[in-house]
Amino acid sequence: AFAKLLMWVEVAVSLVVDFRFVTHSLVTLLGRLPYSRKLESEADQIGLELLARTCHYSPSVAVEAMSMLFEGTKRGGQQFEILQTHPADERRLLQLREWVAAAEDKRATLCPLHAMHASPHWRPGP
Repeated sequence: AFAKLLMWVEVAVSLVVDFRFVTHSLVTLLGRLPYSRKLESEADQIGLELLARTCHYSPSVAVEAMSMLFEGTKRGGQQFEILQTHPADERRLLQLREWVAAAEDKRATLCPLHAMHASPHWRPGP
């Protein structure tokens, strides 16, 4: 809703004065980027739930995988999250660690035999 309001403000201002660059930048910075970061966080949480439902992988593997991914893609210099389309790497790892326990509980509920007998990370197929 906030992003939609900002888009209408952009249209109104550009009709009066052609500050398209400024209004477009403001809409992107204040409306689209935060929404994009929210969607990425939601995708991470859904990914953990899907891992739990497969019964093949422990959701904790996602934290390890993301850690390796972020380690391999470290950028030099200061990165400001407000200018990024994705949450900061540290924030994503923190959120994943917070969500893993719930995903593991879901996995234990959905896959009781697997939780008792299989490896915590991988189970061979039938």
